[in-house]
Amino acid sequence: MPTTTSPLAEASLRNLTRKASLSWLVIALVSCCAAASDFVAPKTFVAGEGAAAMAAADFNGDGKLDLVVVNASLNIIFGNGNGTFQAPVTYSLNSTALAVAVGDFNQDGHPDIAVGTNLGIGVFINTGTGTFKPPVYYAVGATSMIAVGDINGDRHQDLLFEPNGEDEQVYYMLGNGDGTFNPAATISVPGCPTGLTTGDFNNDGKLDLAVANAINCDNNDGYQISILKGNGDGTFQTALNYPTTGLYALNPAVADFNKDGNLDLAVVINGSNAVDVFLGNGDGTLQPAKSIAVDGSPENLLIADFNGDGKPDIAVAHWNDGDVGVLLGNGLGGFVPSYYQAGSFLVALAAGDFRGTGQQDLVTDSASYTDGGNLYYLANQGGTFHSAVDYYTALNSFSISVGDFNSDGFNDIVEGQTVLGSNVAVAVLLNNGKGGFKHPIITKVPSLNNSNGPYIATGDFNKDGKLDVAVVERAADGSENVTILLGKGDGTFTIGANYDLASGYGAAPIVAGDFNHDGNIDLIAICAYQACILLGNGDGTFKPPVTFNIGGSYYNPPTALVAGDVNHDNNLDLAAVIYSETIAVVLGNGDGTFQTPSTYTDKQGPMALVLADFNKDGILDLGVADENTYFGILLGNGDGTFKPEKHYPAGGSGVNSLVAADFDGDGNLDIGLVESAFPCNFLVVHGKGDGTFKPPVSYSIPYDAITSAAAAFTNSGAPDVAIVGLDVSVYLNVRDF
Repeated sequence: MPTTTSPLAEASLRNLTRKASLSWLVIALVSCCAAASDFVAPKTFVAGEGAAAMAAADFNGDGKLDLVVVNASLNIIFGNGNGTFQAPVTYSLNSTALAVAVGDFNQDGHPDIAVGTNLGIGVFINTGTGTFKPPVYYAVGATSMIAVGDINGDRHQDLLFEPNGEDEQVYYMLGNGDGTFNPAATISVPGCPTGLTTGDFNNDGKLDLAVANAINCDNNDGYQISILKGNGDGTFQTALNYPTTGLYALNPAVADFNKDGNLDLAVVINGSNAVDVFLGNGDGTLQPAKSIAVDGSPENLLIADFNGDGKPDIAVAHWNDGDVGVLLGNGLGGFVPSYYQAGSFLVALAAGDFRGTGQQDLVTDSASYTDGGNLYYLANQGGTFHSAVDYYTALNSFSISVGDFNSDGFNDIVEGQTVLGSNVAVAVLLNNGKGGFKHPIITKVPSLNNSNGPYIATGDFNKDGKLDVAVVERAADGSENVTILLGKGDGTFTIGANYDLASGYGAAPIVAGDFNHDGNIDLIAICAYQACILLGNGDGTFKPPVTFNIGGSYYNPPTALVAGDVNHDNNLDLAAVIYSETIAVVLGNGDGTFQTPSTYTDKQGPMALVLADFNKDGILDLGVADENTYFGILLGNGDGTFKPEKHYPAGGSGVNSLVAADFDGDGNLDIGLVESAFPCNFLVVHGKGDGTFKPPVSYSIPYDAITSAAAAFTNSGAPDVAIVGLDVSVYLNVRDF
């Protein structure tokens, strides 16, 4: 008989799994390393196996903001006031930590700490120098949420908390003002709590309680926010309940979002990837929730003014997508989201002015075991943050390219994607001229049944000065076609002709170029385990496809394809990966036909190719991404042949794709590699200009990353990188700033 899990048990399991026993914290700034950074990225700190929770305060009274991070221990991380931090000071706990809160519990003006552990609550009293007295523990059961406030009007800070797994109640301990607390008492709430916070929702000067909870503890009947008005004596009135728009409401927080003088509330809706905003009426009641879509699996949020406009904004940590969403408020209760890449499996968040700039910076964590539990520091730059920026596009994206699709002089991004129902589409993200990108413009493509891919190529197929796109898709039965999208010059397209290609299986990449010297753009795609050429007519249409041999077979199909002149005869040639240990080079005759393939063996498992001149001899070389933790270089001889491949280590996992560009501006071509296994990184190997390379420098990227493209997205001319997976992540070069 199958078992079922209640919402409360599931929420508890999620907390315990993601915040489980974690080792001591070690801080190591990435900037201490010898390798220079090419891309704007968050500063990274190694944090054991993940932070369960964190908070910011000035613990040693030096005027510089510090951090407390809890996991298997309590760690005080003193800030230097410039966005860097000292090594942690560690305090033992009686059990693994689940929650943390900061308050002045003994009224001496110094911040103290309450830690929720699997065995209860430990209170650490600050000595005034940033060191802490031995903790006093309160055996109240596993505590996964803590809030601080004066609920009985005696001007002593009290603790409100939820013991993990309790039904229809939360607890409080009244503070004595000397750092000790009275025995725990209960407050009845309608459902199973999943988050709590405090605030004065009816403007009577008495602290009220807001509790996120599952309506029914035994099934997914829905979630709600319950407001319990405080009586000012430590007791509360009957709850007023307001349904959320989705399941798994977590970690509510309060602020006046619409500047009407009344407290409002925001809460994570994990089950539907959203944040719900409830505007307050000022009498303890709330208006219906407004849902704001955010990235995958939001876990936590906090509220701060990130762009200094006096309007509260929201920061959201995302578990699945590994980014932080910053939702800038408009002062009317509406928000505009941006996303900043910060690792993977994010849970905890803290905000504060860590550099003395007057701006709220962000710190988040990775709770991943394989990622080492990194902390990420994102420096605020007036409402934007130094990190890669994520743009949500679709569920599955397989290919990406760049070009100016609206003739404004800036490179835009185009990706091929498969959306729900196996529908194929093309998304164009228009550049705002500063390296930022607008919401994607989606063009649906007529789709085959259960199609996969798609793969794309770009060019001006009808000579109207506007970029067009060719889209290849392949169905589950092996049938394959290419659809032409004719650009309108504004990021939208007219659906053009469609061409059936010979059936095959596996990947179906496509390249564009003039292969017969008639001035028209032609197309070559993988088909029938070989290749098909479609000669362009110059009006956006193509001649029927003609199949030719590039060295593939039923058991060893081609999986990657690039074009370039490798023998200096002014004719475009081809290089292809033939699954799974062969690279084929096919010389073009200049009339749309090709010679017999020459092959090169690569025992490391080639995955992707790039043609570029890595040793400055004016001859194209081949760069190879390998699945076995290497990349390879085959230096060209200028006659269509290549020297034996030389392999270089590329990190801890295989490589999906590679791009070539001069990322550091030294005049030598470098290579950017997308790792294929978790935890994913974008690896930059700097070229020495002689065909050899330095050790890789890594940048954390989404775990679902597939491929990448390099181009200048700002006026600086420095190459930036766009990486596609579930989202498009844009990494701006440091030379852009």
